[in-house]
Amino acid sequence: FPFTTTTTLFFAIHEHVTAGPISEDLPKEADLVQMTKLIECLKANNAFEDDLELSNQRKCEYFKFRVLILQM
Repeated sequence: FPFTTTTTLFFAIHEHVTAGPISEDLPKEADLVQMTKLIECLKANNAFEDDLELSNQRKCEYFKFRVLILQM
């Protein structure tokens, strides 16, 4: 079917849907150690984004989406 503005908006809205957790078990001590090492490695390579940065990105995406809708 043809891609209309409505179709494009539908896919834009549903693009970020996530599945539920694979497991609800608490992490083991070894998992926590490995996660800490991973975070340190990401930070050392300037590839780590904390919650504040992610929140700001989501806000920017939301406002871009609002502008797109208002322009229709």
